[in-house]
This record gives sequence, C-alpha cells and structure tokens, in this order.
Amino acid sequence: MKGQAATEFLMTYGWALLVVLIAISALAYFGVLSPSKFLPESCMLDPGYQCVDYQITEDDSSIIVKNAAGDDIIITNVKIGSCEESFDSITVRNSDQQQFSLTGCDNGITEASFKADISITYNKVISNFTKIIKGEIITKIN
Repeated sequence: MKGQAATEFLMTYGWALLVVLIAISALAYFGVLSPSKFLPESCMLDPGYQCVDYQITEDDSSIIVKNAAGDDIIITNVKIGSCEESFDSITVRNSDQQQFSLTGCDNGITEASFKADISITYNKVISNFTKIIKGEIITKIN
C-alpha cells in the first residue's frame, strides 16, 4: 500500500517536472530566453576618451571618438572586432571628436547581436610613444 502511494506520487510529479523541462527547453531553443536580446546597446572606451556614436552594418563599422584626455593625439589605426583600418596620422585635438569609418568588414547579418573589442592606436602630439585605447561595443547590426 505504501509502495503504491509512493510510486503514484513520483509518477505524478515526475510527469509534471518533465512537462516543465520540455517547456523551458522549447523556449530556449526558439531564443525567447536569449539574454543577448535584453542587453542594452553600449560603447565604452578607456577613461579620457568617449564613444560619442557608432553604427555597425554587415560590411561597415563607424565610430565617433571624443578626446577628453587633456592632450592632442594622433590616431594611426582603429580596430573594431576583426575589422581594422590604418589612417594617415589623424590629429584629434583635446575636446574635439573625429569619425572613423572602417569598410570591407564581415560583421554578421542584419539584426544580429554584435559584440566586439575596440582598439585605437595613437601617439600623443607632445611625445612619440605609441599607445592603445581599448574599449568594447555591444549593439545590433543595422
């Protein structure tokens, strides 16, 4: 008698648990539970530099960088994810901003999530030491 009650109890709650697991699996499979859909868009750079605006398309990346570090800088290279482009010594004065457009990229498909590291190589005008601004961008591909 006790064995039958225990078996019925386990079977009843076992089926209920199985239904719940199947429902959660289906939601995860169809992307309803994907956390990347709920992440806000952001663009962050090292202190002293600001990512004013950005746009990522399937084959182009554009970023507007503001120099608020206190010194004029000369930017020679910008890399966003796997897309990289060299520039002929673009000077960005303190408190000014500059747009950089990278073409020929392979960023993914439209409406997909895009998360990549940003690397900007520069020299200060007052010295000739090469430095790198690091950052990260999270957005959707337009």
